Amino acid sequence: MLPFLIAAAIAAVFIVVMTLPRRSEQTLAVETTPAETPFTIVLRGYDREQVEKEIRAAENALGYQDPAAAAKAAQSIAEFRANGLVVLRGYDREQVDHHLDRLSAELARVVAG
Repeated sequence: MLPFLIAAAIAAVFIVVMTLPRRSEQTLAVETTPAETPFTIVLRGYDREQVEKEIRAAENALGYQDPAAAAKAAQSIAEFRANGLVVLRGYDREQVDHHLDRLSAELARVVAG
């Protein structure tokens, strides 16, 4: 009787393990964001509110073409990169970093005049 129970327990564990998502599947996008943001929401990514705040500030500074505001926005992006909060169901970090690279370059052009 005991060997039968052990075999049944092993079979049950095997079934559970086989139905769990693989690690690579866990990092795939679980949903996409609304049309206004180009970032994918992933299992572990940057905090969405923080990202949107940084992008809004940078785009406002670029819209006014104000060197002081551009310098402040660039500093804020640098601080975000150093201390950006990673959360469950956040924006894809690689996509956000790429977008922030482009914004930082545009901000640097405004600061340089």
